[in-house]
Parts: sequence; structure tokens; C-alpha cells
Amino acid sequence: MAHQVGPDGAEQDVRGPRGVRRGRRLAGAGDGVGEVTGREVLHESLEPGDVERALAAAMPVEVARMPVRLDGLIASGAEDRVTDTVERITGRPPGDLRTVLHRDLRP
Repeated sequence: MAHQVGPDGAEQDVRGPRGVRRGRRLAGAGDGVGEVTGREVLHESLEPGDVERALAAAMPVEVARMPVRLDGLIASGAEDRVTDTVERITGRPPGDLRTVLHRDLRP
């Protein structure tokens, strides 16, 4: 997911073919991360306050709150959506993470 400026100068909500969900077991959910790296990749849920405190030890608390808030939004489903932006602009459907990883990271 990304917000980019499109050819018409307007901001575009650019997303792949699947929404972003927290807690998905990446290595076995079709993303290909585990296949390409040879390692199991998991999302481990941590308490937001614990994360904020750990981050705040190394940065201003206002900055430490940002990833905690973003994780909360993802957990609530705010990013579990797709758009037609890639296909509309390029004429091709968006590629998935598995394809990109296999194309660009495999020896």
C-alpha cells in the first residue's frame, strides 16, 4: 500500500491484490516470504503499551506512538482493502508479494 501522485497530479491510493491484515502467518499464507528466505515468518502480537515504552526509550514518545497507532489501525481492518489504481494507471493488474519475492530475491 502506498499513496503516490498519479499522472494527473492527484494523490492515488496504490495497493496490491490483497489487503493488509495483522496476524496472518506469512510463511504459509501464500505470500512466499518463508519460501524465499527459508525461514518461518510470524507476526507476534505485543501489548501496545509495551511497544510504545520500548520505542520511547530510543526516540521521542510522540514518534514512538506512530507505529503503535498504525498497528492498531491495521488490527482493526483499516488496511484490509484493495483498489483498482494499479490496473487503472498501468493497464495491468497489481502483482502479489510472492511473485515479486520469487522474481527479485531468489538466487
